Amino acid sequence: MKTCYFLLFLILILWGGNAFYQCDEIPHIYAMVDIAHEFTFYFDGRFGNAYLRPIGGQDARCWASLSNADLENINLLVIPQGATPCPYTPSDIRKVVSYVREGGGLLMIGNYGIPKGEQEFMLNALAKMFQVEFIGEKPKGKLRLERNPIVGEGVEVQGNANCLLSFKAGRWLPIVVDENGYPVVAVREFGKGRV
Repeated sequence: MKTCYFLLFLILILWGGNAFYQCDEIPHIYAMVDIAHEFTFYFDGRFGNAYLRPIGGQDARCWASLSNADLENINLLVIPQGATPCPYTPSDIRKVVSYVREGGGLLMIGNYGIPKGEQEFMLNALAKMFQVEFIGEKPKGKLRLERNPIVGEGVEVQGNANCLLSFKAGRWLPIVVDENGYPVVAVREFGKGRV
């Protein structure tokens, strides 16, 4: 259940930016979850039922390649990623980068692991396009919320993470860090969108 709260927290971070500081209500979130690269039961519709529908949002699932997905009416693309050997094709990557650059929100959930016989963590092929990388180092100690203009001050972070983030470039804002200050959750603007 703690993981569920953590995911809702991530969604609110993604949509808690300047565009919504002027609104009096929570924006409608129309999400598409990529389950073609890795199917998880949590994202078979329960994600939307638990979090998006109660606040007026909807969710759909992408069972095919992202490059063929219709993202026209989607304002949040969720990519849950575990240790899957399924690669992101160059056309998938171009589609997602273009989607974010034009104003879409992207939530990547990295569950670092390299399947036997594989050379790299597949989600990093996409993450690197946004100048970030998931690394296999485990966070140390208790996670904490960094003071930031998006979420403000928080009391406690529930849930856990199994890897750290490494920023390659760009203006990343760490949101959740481990006890040593290494980032676990971060956000950045990218074109008109947010990752």
